[in-house]
Amino acid sequence: MENGAVAGLYGAIAIGIVASIFGGTPAQISGPTGPMTVVVAGFAAAHTGDPSCVFVTVALAGLFQVIIGVLKLGKYINYIPYPVISGFMSGIGIIILFQVSQLIGQPALKSPIEAISVLPEQLVTMNVIALLLGLGTMAIVYLAPLVIRAVPGTLVGLIFITTLSVVFSFDVPRIGHIPSGVSSLLIPQFDWAMFGRNLVEGQSKSHRDRR
Repeated sequence: MENGAVAGLYGAIAIGIVASIFGGTPAQISGPTGPMTVVVAGFAAAHTGDPSCVFVTVALAGLFQVIIGVLKLGKYINYIPYPVISGFMSGIGIIILFQVSQLIGQPALKSPIEAISVLPEQLVTMNVIALLLGLGTMAIVYLAPLVIRAVPGTLVGLIFITTLSVVFSFDVPRIGHIPSGVSSLLIPQFDWAMFGRNLVEGQSKSHRDRR
């Protein structure tokens, strides 16, 4: 089982293949959204990264989305108050702030609170080259479509900035070695009794929080 950025690359490749096989819509998103990433990451952390729990939870979430789509229940999102959505997305934005550490070439931190608290110290010791490469990549992502429409700006930025960093041997953090070939597919074994126990524990915690 792969970890870190390598696992993310495998996931991006897999979802791209699946999305192309089953078609799509103009509004389709075949990558992890901010809210989904935070929810899954929190769930994985709560269950010590158990791949069985995470796999079944994500699979069930996908099944529920299919059911919601078939029953055309998406229209009821209009009844959710705007302040709720705004607050939720603002919270997601704050949590994503801990990615600033990677942007300035510092080690990634698991806790958003910790990331924000040590940010001043990291800014003092930041890797300026890493910051410039990151900002350059973001600039290309937004500006490339003005010149090249046939190729996604994200791909242009990835190829150009990566090539630039390799040619000039910049001292910046890298993903590292990526295994050759295709990683073996492993379907985790899941214990439904554990699922029921986790559900009860979650309800108990929710009840305590309300009190």
